Amino acid sequence: MFYKCFTKTMATFNVLVLEHQEKKDGKFNVKVRITHKRVTVYNNTTYFVTKSQLKGNFEFKDRNIINTKNDLEKSYYQEANKMGEEINLYNARELADQLQARVSKAGDGTINFIAFGKTYIEKLIKLGRGSYAAKFTRAINNLVDFFGRDNVLTTEINHKNLDKLEEFLKTPRDYTRINQFGNEVTYHSDGAKNGIIDTMSCIRKLFNEAKNEFNDEEHDDIKIKNSPFNKYKVGKAIGDPEEKSVKPAHIKMIRDYKDIRPGSRMELGRDLFMLSFYLIGMNTADMFNVTEVKNGRIDYMRAKTTGRRKDKAFISIKIEPEAQELIDKYRDLTGKKIFRFHEMYSTSKVFNSMLNVGLLQLVANLKIAEDVRLYYARHSWATIARNVCRVSKDDVSLAMNHVDRAHAVTDIYIKKDWDILDEANLKVLQFFRESEENSTDFLALL
Repeated sequence: MFYKCFTKTMATFNVLVLEHQEKKDGKFNVKVRITHKRVTVYNNTTYFVTKSQLKGNFEFKDRNIINTKNDLEKSYYQEANKMGEEINLYNARELADQLQARVSKAGDGTINFIAFGKTYIEKLIKLGRGSYAAKFTRAINNLVDFFGRDNVLTTEINHKNLDKLEEFLKTPRDYTRINQFGNEVTYHSDGAKNGIIDTMSCIRKLFNEAKNEFNDEEHDDIKIKNSPFNKYKVGKAIGDPEEKSVKPAHIKMIRDYKDIRPGSRMELGRDLFMLSFYLIGMNTADMFNVTEVKNGRIDYMRAKTTGRRKDKAFISIKIEPEAQELIDKYRDLTGKKIFRFHEMYSTSKVFNSMLNVGLLQLVANLKIAEDVRLYYARHSWATIARNVCRVSKDDVSLAMNHVDRAHAVTDIYIKKDWDILDEANLKVLQFFRESEENSTDFLALL
């Protein structure tokens, strides 16, 4: 595709890769070749390709890259035309620098969605929202895996590619990530389920944030013109809540399993699943960081939602005897935090991963068919509270530290009464205590 430049001194632009500039990782930087006044110079771009995306003569064969090439060349010619006679005032290098700056501001065809996503993630981390940032990191990684490159234009986030991405995520595959030690590790996915919803929701959020960043509707400066989520709809979470709820009988089996080596991951998985259950579904990020126990209560701001709420997602949980035993077992003797998990693992993410490995080993030994993760303790507590102990939905919502948007205004006038939460938790734990006397209660719930 060719775009004419109607200036007296013709400048030409071509997007290509240079065969002799292959990087150690096997990638080539996509460059813009600028020829002006019989002098040729090159501009680097944010795009990289591999040999699989190139023909034998090093021309592009990947359709998306060809579209990128056409868009970049078009942008350079358009910006050169806008300069008019001014173009003759510059030498080749000066013109290349001028056009690179102009094109980077021009928009749609040159905005790297992956680069924008990484910048957004960095902002979340600086705000202390690491667990939230992790979701966006997974979404960006999935996009890179799908496209096979780390430069994806906003124009490529369209409903057809989103449909294809969803199918890609459902397909079993191996993928490589960098671990906390900086080493490449290969993992296997059998195909995502609810992870698809998380990925697509994060992509939608990032796309809307990109439009807010680059588009100025007031001045009719629209750099991102496409709206893929008008056609592509992010679906509801796959599966029934019961799939994440562990049956009471199985919770008892997990709690009572003794054939475990002290200090093993299996022991950690058992203990922390039960501790989470006793503390109304406290998650690993909060266990890793919590610092405050007052008057027999654990007080903390839930990391997952603290940045999105005026009350900082504060919650206060009474420590019942079952929880106290495990708190004492894993207490941080330095007093820096409540638990010593921060001394055992580098990050809460690693901590979560390791205890889930142990938990999976445990349920396999118990021959429990359910796929159990630590956060299932939260779903299990809520399900048992409502369906077995008949705790009201409003009180379950309070215990889950959720915001009731339907009563948002009313909630402004009502001070939270943590006694309600304590009573609900006591009902759940009392159900397990009383059922010790009659195991048929549990057998009926298998």
